[in-house]
Amino acid sequence: MANYFSRRGLRKYQEHVQTVQDEFTRLQGLIGETTEGTNTWHDNAGYDHLQIDIDVAHKRLASAKEPLIGAQIVEYPLSVDQVALGSEVEYSIDGTINTIEIVAFGDDDIDNNKIGYKAPLCQSMLKHKVGDEYKHQFHNATKLIKIIRIAALSWAKEANNI
Repeated sequence: MANYFSRRGLRKYQEHVQTVQDEFTRLQGLIGETTEGTNTWHDNAGYDHLQIDIDVAHKRLASAKEPLIGAQIVEYPLSVDQVALGSEVEYSIDGTINTIEIVAFGDDDIDNNKIGYKAPLCQSMLKHKVGDEYKHQFHNATKLIKIIRIAALSWAKEANNI
């Protein structure tokens, strides 16, 4: 599956990757300091700890770069009649009402209910229309989901034009 980004989301995500890259580079630069004054790295706890930090940073960097492979720019729709990438969705799960925005990479922000389109709940909602009811399997329970309202993202135009 392609990895979709809005123009704004791609820029934000590239800034995130650069931050991770900068930390990795900074850690690599500390190797000289941890070996300074010694003939060898042997029995150097600071060096050993730094190597672990570098390995973790390297894995974080590789993981951060993954979504950029096969990245595609998408434009969020300015109007919607079914749940799609770029939709704000009001829905109920067993009667409890929630609202989320289904967004591309780089625009996700779980604290503000902006959920990436690859999340299982978002995937299950795609192509449903207002009034649709369906069952979705959560970790240990099947719940009834009802689509109450669908709208285009209020900030779609801004994300598309950056």
